Amino acid sequence: SENNQGRQELYSYHQFSYIAEHNCGKTFKFFLLYPTRPKNISHRHWIRIDAYDQRTLTYLASWRYPIPFLFLPVNPMAIAIRVPLKPLTSHSLRCPLSCQHGQCLKYVNSGEFFCQCASGWTGRRCEEAVNCTDCASDSLCVGSLENRPICMCPMNRFGRRCLVEYSCGNDFECKNGGQCVVVDPSRTPEGYGCLCPKEYEGIACHI
Repeated sequence: SENNQGRQELYSYHQFSYIAEHNCGKTFKFFLLYPTRPKNISHRHWIRIDAYDQRTLTYLASWRYPIPFLFLPVNPMAIAIRVPLKPLTSHSLRCPLSCQHGQCLKYVNSGEFFCQCASGWTGRRCEEAVNCTDCASDSLCVGSLENRPICMCPMNRFGRRCLVEYSCGNDFECKNGGQCVVVDPSRTPEGYGCLCPKEYEGIACHI
């Protein structure tokens, strides 16, 4: 949300992994909650989606969707996005924002300018430092909620601090040098997948 003075606040967030070969066309459902009832309708509220390449923790793109009808207790929204393969660096020399610890970019769906903050910084102009000491050293610190850092984990780790290591089940194996990843934390056999070398494809890189 954003108040009349331009101060932004994060109320809720959700992270999920997406692998095109396994999840293309799949619907992800989740709930984002307001901290109070009723919500402050004098603020502007929106959903922001940030996409990263989880193998390298490289930022790719962002989308921003305003939440309409703030007087309603629940705002169901259906959003379809196309995740780019490479970073969208659509910054402009005419950007009206001065980003202190980040870069000026545009949202994919609206063309609005915003500051994409470097790891360890947050705020409208990336002016607020985040205490990232709780995040694992190989994770990315992308903001804070209730004075706790938001840690984005590399492909083989999960948890609030990215300290727990994923491992694939003994009954699932990637062929031909593929890397096994967990695409669904439920840890069912359908929740495993493979990142394949360029010359192979298929669920287990067997083709």
